[in-house]
Amino acid sequence: MIEHNMHTQQPRFEPATKTGCSHYELHNSCNMLSTIASSWLLLLQISTLVGMWLIPVVLSLRFYWWRFITIWSVFSLITGFVSFKATRKPIAGTTPRSINQSIKVICNARNVVHRLKSEVRAVASGRVLLMVIEKVGHWVTLSLGNTKD
Repeated sequence: MIEHNMHTQQPRFEPATKTGCSHYELHNSCNMLSTIASSWLLLLQISTLVGMWLIPVVLSLRFYWWRFITIWSVFSLITGFVSFKATRKPIAGTTPRSINQSIKVICNARNVVHRLKSEVRAVASGRVLLMVIEKVGHWVTLSLGNTKD
């Protein structure tokens, strides 16, 4: 039980509970449990991040996807460099600008790839359309050539 001293307004803890430990020790053990839980959570997050980075690389090496490995390596190097610069104490004055520029480069590269994919689809669709027109024209030519007036 906690009693308050009227003169100092400081709580005074009971010297021992039924378990044989003081109230103060009980609170310290709760803090220790929360510290252990937070360290386990941190370990879980780190192992998840390592797995998310390693599993695609291992699968790519197994199936010989060299283009993916190259892009993954460049992306990892850029991200590592940006993280390194962002965690330096004190942070350099040019760091926010360089981080924003690297994000802008990544977004622009993604937009270029998206536009190229759209153009490839358009060219492929155009080729299919030309093949259909050629086949229809061939059929029309054959059908006109077979009719005798």
